[in-house]
Amino acid sequence: MHMKTKRVWLSALVALAVALAGIALVAAEAKAGSFDHRPPNAVLMKGSQALQDARVGSNCWNYYDGGWRGRCVDKIYSFPRAEVVRAGSRLHIKIDKAQRPERFAIYSYKGFDSEQMWPIGEGRRLDTTLRRVERDGRTVAWNVFFRVDQPDRHYYLDTFGAWKKVPGTHISYGDGSWTLHVKTAN
Repeated sequence: MHMKTKRVWLSALVALAVALAGIALVAAEAKAGSFDHRPPNAVLMKGSQALQDARVGSNCWNYYDGGWRGRCVDKIYSFPRAEVVRAGSRLHIKIDKAQRPERFAIYSYKGFDSEQMWPIGEGRRLDTTLRRVERDGRTVAWNVFFRVDQPDRHYYLDTFGAWKKVPGTHISYGDGSWTLHVKTAN
């Protein structure tokens, strides 16, 4: 085979390999939270900065593995160490699942009883706004925005999300809870 012909074939093969790798990466990103056997990962964010990984709590999750399977897990409350932010900060939780949750709620508690392993007092539901996260025109995750307004206060955040079954697909679904911990400074 002529040297120039070999180079053309080699260039074509390299271009094909790069294109296939790109397609696989986009498909993997879109699929990541959509077919998992457990609830999606959730991360506390301020702007583009990740502050804290949420701890997965009790959940019931359904997934397809050649047939539908489901599993429910009960966990005791566990909150991470507090992440300090300014009072009035706008934060968000990034949920790594392309499907929009049917519902998502954040409850804030002022304290946590480490002996009883339970939040202290009445939880206050925080106002939230849901926005999609897009990459290359496709939804890959969801952000849940909220504010922590009161100065010098602990926010023990207990969150809950639920996703409906998407008919005709093998997309995982169910409900889950996550915990986070924020302390506001003056």
